[in-house]
Parts: sequence; C-alpha cells; structure tokens
Amino acid sequence: MQFLQQSFYENMQKSHAEYMEEVKHIKAKQEKMWNNTNRFQSQIRKEQEMLAHEIQEILVNNQRAEIEKSLQQAVERQGRDISEMRKQLTFGLGILQQEKHTLARLISKLTQS
Repeated sequence: MQFLQQSFYENMQKSHAEYMEEVKHIKAKQEKMWNNTNRFQSQIRKEQEMLAHEIQEILVNNQRAEIEKSLQQAVERQGRDISEMRKQLTFGLGILQQEKHTLARLISKLTQS
C-alpha cells in the first residue's frame, strides 16, 4: 500500500512538474504574442500618423491650388475690366474729341458773324 501511495505521489509530482512546464511555455507564448501585438499596434499608430501627415499636406496643397486658381481668376477678371474700361475711355475720348470739334466750329461761326 505504501508503495502505491509513493508511486501515486511521484506520479502527481511528475504531472505537476509537467503541468508547470506547460504553463511556463504557455506564458512565454503569451508574452511573445503580447509583444508582437504591441509592436503591431505601434507600427499601425506610426502608419496612421504618417497618413494623417500626408492627408494634411494634400489638403494644404489643395488649398494653395484653390487660392492660386482664385487669384488667377481675379487677375483675369481685372484684366477684362481694365480692357473694358479702356474701350469705354477710348469711346468717351472719341465723343469728347467730336464735341471739341463741334464746339470749335460753333466758336468759329460765332466769331465770323
């Protein structure tokens, strides 16, 4: 009976030792998994930060392009306005020139009479 108890006790110790060894392996695997997960999450965060920076840069560049386009349109509009003003000024000067000649003729007729 004592032999059976001793054998049972030895088997229990052996089973416990194997169990503890397996627990150690599982903990090592779990730690490795957590390290990999942390590394992966860190890498994802870095990539997200890079993408956010790139998106910000694209938005800034788009805003600059829109501003440049708006400025170009304003310059073109001003050019058209100036051209139209010149036409009106030329037309107005033409009318003034005609009026000047008309006045000169009237003055000439009045002084001759």
